[in-house]
Amino acid sequence: SGAAGSFFGITTAGRRFAYIVDKSGSMEGDRMKAAKQELLRSIRSLPDYAKFYIVFYDDFVEEPEMQETWLLARSPIINGVANWIRRLGAKGGTNPLPAFRRVFDQEERPDVIFFLTDGEITSMSPGQIAALNDRGLRTVVNTIAFGDDSSQDLLMKIAQDSGGVYRFVDINR
Repeated sequence: SGAAGSFFGITTAGRRFAYIVDKSGSMEGDRMKAAKQELLRSIRSLPDYAKFYIVFYDDFVEEPEMQETWLLARSPIINGVANWIRRLGAKGGTNPLPAFRRVFDQEERPDVIFFLTDGEITSMSPGQIAALNDRGLRTVVNTIAFGDDSSQDLLMKIAQDSGGVYRFVDINR
């Protein structure tokens, strides 16, 4: 119940929306620009009572400095987050597991996670995500293969295990 959050054409209802977004070196250029634009569009479209949490990852986790917990989807907060997002660059490898841990460690669990990657993920398994998601109410994890479907099987399984949606986004159109 609650609001409808959407990210790259996947829409899911909830009140707390987490975004786990790849910023590895392969995201450099148009991929990073498109991911940032869609993320900003998504959080701006949330009603002001919804909450969001953003984690970008490469080999490390990076999140907005003003984000200590869930952020309310209100204009001043979104504007501050937007300034932080615009400054982010792409670098490093593709290791999303610490980002998932960060999101699942929040005192209030997310209702929905939107997870985007553009590369091959060898550092985690669907079972690891399912184990994080088995504590308390199940979180819907929507997965997006962004221009590269080399992790399609992993992403499909993560989405399937949580009742989420898998989507391939062709960024070369």
